[in-house]
Amino acid sequence: FEPGKFAQAQKVEEGTTNLCPYPTDFSQSAWATSNVTKQPNSGIAPDGSTTMCKIIETTANAVHEIRTPSMTTTSGTCYTFSVIAKAGERRHIRVGLTGAQFGTSRYIVVDLSNGSVVNIVGSPYAYGVRSLGNGFYFIYITHQASASASGTQYIGLQPDATTTTYVGNKGSGLYIWHPQVEAKPYATSFIDGTRSPESLTIPTAGVLNPQEGTVECWVYLCGD
Repeated sequence: FEPGKFAQAQKVEEGTTNLCPYPTDFSQSAWATSNVTKQPNSGIAPDGSTTMCKIIETTANAVHEIRTPSMTTTSGTCYTFSVIAKAGERRHIRVGLTGAQFGTSRYIVVDLSNGSVVNIVGSPYAYGVRSLGNGFYFIYITHQASASASGTQYIGLQPDATTTTYVGNKGSGLYIWHPQVEAKPYATSFIDGTRSPESLTIPTAGVLNPQEGTVECWVYLCGD
C-alpha cells in the first residue's frame, strides 16, 4: 500500500515500456553531452537514495545539454518524454523532443525554484509539471512523431527562460532522475524496462455469497 487520495490505496497501473536506454545509469557513453559534464549518483533522489545525476555546465559559449541514448519513433505515434529534476546552482531546465523525429525542436523551460513553465517552443501537444515536494519536480512533454527515425531527446540548462546559448559558469548545474520515453500521449510512473499491465484481484472465497451481494470501492484516476 502507499499514500493515496483516500488515505492508503493500492496502485494499479497499465503496462508501458521505457524506450530510453540506461535510464538509471548516466555513466554510459550513450548519454551524450554538449558542453556539460555528468556526475552520476551525486544527489539525493525522492526515494532517499543517492542516485540523481548532476549535470554541470562548462564555460563554453554554447548550448549546454545532455541527450538520451538513441531511440526509434514511428510516424503518427504520440510520445511522452518525462524526467524528475531539482535545482542546483542553475534552476532553469529545458526538456525537449528532437526535430528529426518530431518535425521541429519542441521544448519547455521550467523554473525549478517554483515549478512554473516559463517558456514553450514548438507548440507541443501537451506538457506539464507536478511537484513531488522538497524541491523535486516531475516534468513531461508530449507530441506526435512526424518521422519513423532514430534520434535523441534532450535536457538542457539555461540561465533564464529564453537564453539557450550562453557562456557557462563552471560548476553550475542541476539534478535529474528517472528519464522516461513512452509511446503514449501521457506519462506513467517510471519503469526501467517494461511493466506488464497490472490487475487487482479481490479474494471472495468464504466472504461473499456468489448469488448475491454488493462490492464497492473508491477509484482515483491519476492525473484527473
